[in-house]
Amino acid sequence: MIEASTEENAMKTESLMSYETVKYFNAEKFEFKRYCMRVQEVRNANYRNARFAGLMNTCQNTFMMAGAPVVDSPTARPLVLCRGDITFKNVTFSYDERRLALNRLLLNCRAGTTTAFVGCITVDGHDVRNITIDSLRKHIGVVAQHPVLFNNSLMYNLKYANQNATDEQVYDACRAASVHGTIMSFPEGYSTKVGDRGLRLSGEKQRVAIAGVILKDPKIILLDEATAYLDTNTEENIQRSLEVL
Repeated sequence: MIEASTEENAMKTESLMSYETVKYFNAEKFEFKRYCMRVQEVRNANYRNARFAGLMNTCQNTFMMAGAPVVDSPTARPLVLCRGDITFKNVTFSYDERRLALNRLLLNCRAGTTTAFVGCITVDGHDVRNITIDSLRKHIGVVAQHPVLFNNSLMYNLKYANQNATDEQVYDACRAASVHGTIMSFPEGYSTKVGDRGLRLSGEKQRVAIAGVILKDPKIILLDEATAYLDTNTEENIQRSLEVL
């Protein structure tokens, strides 16, 4: 589904960017038909994906309902009167057994009161409200789901993350982000202009953004669906690169 969507987007971009050629050869109908075929491929892929997801969810829910029904303990008694006191005693929970989300939590919510979870974000024990924004952002790298690039060359956009980076460091970062080979396949390589907001790129935009973060080498990385439009193999390669980073 992702591959079909990427190809459809690339074909659309190519047609729009080459509108002069299309006009010269009176090929509007041909391009429209070609694009409709791509859209149909995306629709078919979406349909297969939705059908598989529905089947998977049905199976999961069936197993969950059959395998884990909540039943009364043999010694359970009815709660006749309730004041509303709530106490969490030594509550431990984890999504991943290697790292605890809650560790022996002890919390008492008294009846008739309002309990709110109010906290602060700290970095190395420092409240972020007491740290200058500029110094904090120097240590943070962000890869958005929809990266925005400057209407300039790929090299310009990559070095934007680290103005002092050498070309060889850029190449290494792009290899780690599984985009170096793709860039080198372009006629102009790293001098390729990406277009307004990176319009001329499709699935490469996220990998370029990831390469930029690798080049910045921050201590904190925020990933907002950063590999949403990548195929599984590329995603696994990038995950390994981020783990090394």
